[in-house]
Amino acid sequence: MESLDLNNALGNAARLPTEQHNLGWVELHLGNIDAAERRFRERDTHAGADAYGDAWSDINWSAVASARGQWEEAKRRFALGMHGLESLGIALDPDDQSEVDWLSSRLAAVEC
Repeated sequence: MESLDLNNALGNAARLPTEQHNLGWVELHLGNIDAAERRFRERDTHAGADAYGDAWSDINWSAVASARGQWEEAKRRFALGMHGLESLGIALDPDDQSEVDWLSSRLAAVEC
């Protein structure tokens, strides 16, 4: 939260979506689904249009849907997000890869 506040105070608007994204995942892993949803919504509000960010938006919302037991929506959004990331041909940072791996295994364990 301090990093978010600091970036706000410094007028560093370009960092705010990343901070909201990270805080959203923290909230999600703590089981605070509504708070995670608010963070991801705030992230989407302030994010610019770019393929990487768009892909992560789908993955973020997939995670929220999975936490709510909305498995079909979660799988749909995950597939969209992963397709977007794969089309960029980039390697994810370890922290992002851990979120993808966590969500992928969660979705694989569920039959729709």
